[in-house]
Amino acid sequence: MDDGVNVPGSWGRGSMSNPYNYGQASSMFDVKGGFNGNGFFVPSYLRNSRYIERVQAAREAKLAAQRDASQTHNTGSGALSSRSSTVSLPKLAPSHRGMTYEVIEHQPPEVHDGWSPLPSKWAETDKLQAMAISDDGLEVYFAGGSKLHDHEAGAARTDHPMPAQGGIYYYEVTILAKGKDPTIGIGFSGPKVSLEKLPGWEPDSWGWHGDDGNTFGGQTLGKKYGPTFTTGDVVGCGINFMTGCAFFTKNGNHQGTAFRELKDMIVYPSVGMRRSNAQVTVNFGQRPFVYDIDDLIRRERAAINEEIKTTDSSHGNEGAFLKELAAQLFDHDGFIETARAFQQEVQAESRALQIGTEAPSVSTPAEEDLDTSNRQRK
Repeated sequence: MDDGVNVPGSWGRGSMSNPYNYGQASSMFDVKGGFNGNGFFVPSYLRNSRYIERVQAAREAKLAAQRDASQTHNTGSGALSSRSSTVSLPKLAPSHRGMTYEVIEHQPPEVHDGWSPLPSKWAETDKLQAMAISDDGLEVYFAGGSKLHDHEAGAARTDHPMPAQGGIYYYEVTILAKGKDPTIGIGFSGPKVSLEKLPGWEPDSWGWHGDDGNTFGGQTLGKKYGPTFTTGDVVGCGINFMTGCAFFTKNGNHQGTAFRELKDMIVYPSVGMRRSNAQVTVNFGQRPFVYDIDDLIRRERAAINEEIKTTDSSHGNEGAFLKELAAQLFDHDGFIETARAFQQEVQAESRALQIGTEAPSVSTPAEEDLDTSNRQRK
């Protein structure tokens, strides 16, 4: 690469070696998620969901509009002049304590008719310059910074945020090499969080760190959470936007709830490293996950169905009961924002009518019991 970063030799030339054979399409996609016939990426746990249907429909409409615009342009007046009235000048890269980093102008998250696309790769425009990204956008390699201060690192974020509309979002990272230090952080952060910190060390940032097994939620003081992780381990990160809770997995084992009360936020999958030669690869659902996220989805849906069956309509008016039922169904399908709006509407209507009873509230899926999670560990 031309930015002075020492990266693996096969990168930047259209191919790369991968000891895990990850990041390549295979026939398994037809079974456990991947790309559909239109090249649209669909993780297995979101298949047949209304969220994916809406995103795909909006995407196809956008592509059709672009094709129409291109045809209109081609049939218009003559070719544009090859000369330009403006000159694009390269931006100077500032430095901080001997490290050169990129000037980040993170664009607002792309939205297709109100539906955010899924993360699909690490963003070249949203990483520390000392970090290199593979041609397919799935691997990250940290090449520099051997004299970092205690709370400095290199981080990268994805091209799109985690979509809250899907209800639950999950991804996995495989540690290909830990470099000279096992301090690797995996989690999620907002678009303006510093790229010189591990996930979790800054406000609007959350992460699980491999050197001590602690979780960090917006500060450098960690909390004991789970085991450490290192080269060869597969670490998963998920957010249940219905309950506002985040969790992590290690080599297919659920580690329990890590963070709570995560509401009304835009966050991106994020990874950070503290020493040179560290390298990771990500799975957004292009291939089967190590952790059985599909089983978690089934259990969440079963919990919602059970709530619906046990909803008591023997007292209170029938309309309130039906609205409560509808709100639960919104959550069942992952329509978080719709469910919240529906809840507000119900509460406002109850106050206006002064029915004298408490307004019904949206029942979200019960948070996964920690004892159940712990029993999954090996």
